[in-house]
Amino acid sequence: MPETDYVIKEIKLVQEGVFDFKEVYNVVKGWFNLHKYDVFEKNYRETQRQDDTKEIKIEFDSEKKIDQYIKYLINVDIKINDHKIVQGPKGKRLVQGTLTIEIEAMLQSDFDAAWEGRPLAKFTRGLYDKFVRGDKYEEYKKELHDQGYELYNELKAYLNLHKF
Repeated sequence: MPETDYVIKEIKLVQEGVFDFKEVYNVVKGWFNLHKYDVFEKNYRETQRQDDTKEIKIEFDSEKKIDQYIKYLINVDIKINDHKIVQGPKGKRLVQGTLTIEIEAMLQSDFDAAWEGRPLAKFTRGLYDKFVRGDKYEEYKKELHDQGYELYNELKAYLNLHKF
């Protein structure tokens, strides 16, 4: 079983107001494509409420293989509460509501479980992680941490620049 270490447990971005949901979606997908992550839309759920508003929840799981032993995982959850469609400038369809974006980043080692199965192999993996790959592992953690906050800052900047 692969070892998974949380590098970013959860950072949250909350904005209430009017925004272009398609563009927020494209910023997330574009960032993952730019950084060569394989991204999967794990869940898309839309719930109609009695007061003519919707709740939308989208979950993205992404992964990027760094080498044969290490993989980066970044999960993004987008939630919109009190979703209403409003007309923006030039007839553009915008969303009014509360947008919540949560980002998690994890570092996964031995993702293909090559060191699993026997107690001696698992012990050897522990030694390998600590003494052979220790410095490199810390570099990977820092890089993943920086990438998680880069995505967060890009979304934050987009939402602050595009106020309707």
